[in-house]
Amino acid sequence: MKLTTTTTTILLACVPVALAAQSPDRSTSASAAASADARISVEANTTPEEERRIMAGLSAEGRVQLSTILERAEERRLPRRPILAAVAEGQAKGAAEARLLRAAHETSARLETALDVMARAGREHPSADEIALGASALAMGATSAQLEGLVKRSPSDRSLVTAFDVLTRLAAHGVPVAEAVARVGARLEAGASDAALGELAAGLQGHGSAAAG
Repeated sequence: MKLTTTTTTILLACVPVALAAQSPDRSTSASAAASADARISVEANTTPEEERRIMAGLSAEGRVQLSTILERAEERRLPRRPILAAVAEGQAKGAAEARLLRAAHETSARLETALDVMARAGREHPSADEIALGASALAMGATSAQLEGLVKRSPSDRSLVTAFDVLTRLAAHGVPVAEAVARVGARLEAGASDAALGELAAGLQGHGSAAAG
């Protein structure tokens, strides 16, 4: 699976705040430095070698737990990369292993919820990108009901990647989730193109909700 730079940035930005805020101590600074390359690689594409680097930053027990999470994701046909990205980002910030595994669990749970939501809305076989971005929208505060409603407002043969991406970007810049869902949904119902959807989030960088309004 290959996501756009914008998509991957959003995925990494959705790592729990507890991870992002934690400062590395002496015991974790070495692992943070060692995992920086893994984080960069995850942003491009996860290879078996890069996955081994991420695993190498965990204890034996931690590797078992992460492997279990990844196996569960594989069974449900969920994308693995957001889970690995969450762990790699936390490692780069020197987060404790317990927090890394919690981030992996939470990311996996959101991916699973996004998949289930789309299935309920009639999308039985969403793409990996749609699942990943749906999970990102949940991480930014969207509810399952809001996500399901948005899916139902989109034609069944239309990709949800841009819609979820724009929703996540709007929420990331301070637009209330309910308002962001309403804006994206209205354009979907009007048959707006992906380019027109993207205009909703144009010019938001650095301007916050005031510019969004």
